Amino acid sequence: MKRQARGGRTPRTGDIRKDYSEKQLAKIGAVALAYNEAEIQIDALIHLAFNLTGPDALELLSRINGVDGKIEIAKSALSELGATPEIQTLVSNSLGKNGFQLLKQYRDAVIHARDLDTVSGIATTAVKRGVLYEVLLSDAALNGLYDRLVIIKDELVEATIIATRLVTIKSMNRLKRQLTDLLSHTHELPDRTKAKSEQAIQAVLSRYREHQTRRLSLPPLPEFPTESELRQAHLQWLTSQQRGQSLLISQRQQPPHPQPMMHPGVQDPLPTSVREKKPDNR
Repeated sequence: MKRQARGGRTPRTGDIRKDYSEKQLAKIGAVALAYNEAEIQIDALIHLAFNLTGPDALELLSRINGVDGKIEIAKSALSELGATPEIQTLVSNSLGKNGFQLLKQYRDAVIHARDLDTVSGIATTAVKRGVLYEVLLSDAALNGLYDRLVIIKDELVEATIIATRLVTIKSMNRLKRQLTDLLSHTHELPDRTKAKSEQAIQAVLSRYREHQTRRLSLPPLPEFPTESELRQAHLQWLTSQQRGQSLLISQRQQPPHPQPMMHPGVQDPLPTSVREKKPDNR
């Protein structure tokens, strides 16, 4: 869906609403919003893992340098909360280079797209480290990206629920240690609460696995058209343009106002003086 630019563009009007179809514009907007919904779940995960409240949460989250930094903090926070290896693996798969981080690259390319080739659906995108890239904006590509972002959001929602339960377990363990230091046989309630939280985590994990399996089972994102396919598409476009111009020229060469046909029952409106005189048979 994204690659190093190879050049070759068809003429464009420069008017976004003419060069892009309404369907394309709607899908690009959907991708942008779906990404926002997924990204905010990373903030929620950090918020819950560190038990941040009020202005402190906004202050901290707004000062983290980039999404990649937030991802590493979120993974570290789950580890500190005592997440099992399975939980850490699931979250790493959701956030990592084959998950959210990859989809972020595609989303960035989509929202920074320009100079769309209206024939192939390929646009140039932002230059990165001196290299110009292209992004595929076909219906299939945009739909596939949107579907993945929606499921990633569902995965991260489950991760935030797990973080909430892990915070509860950690709090119960701390309370148990404090009570043990003071009294004896007073840790039954924390143990029951911990057991309920652990059972709840297992239920969440089941949903989490389903989401991730569903995302990984989606059809692959479409590849760029081959060079021969691009040449054929451009040839067809040029042919259609030439036909359209030929048709326009032929229409302009026709009389603008063809002579109206007279109904038999209607008299000739021309005066007698200009009417052709009949020969005198006398």
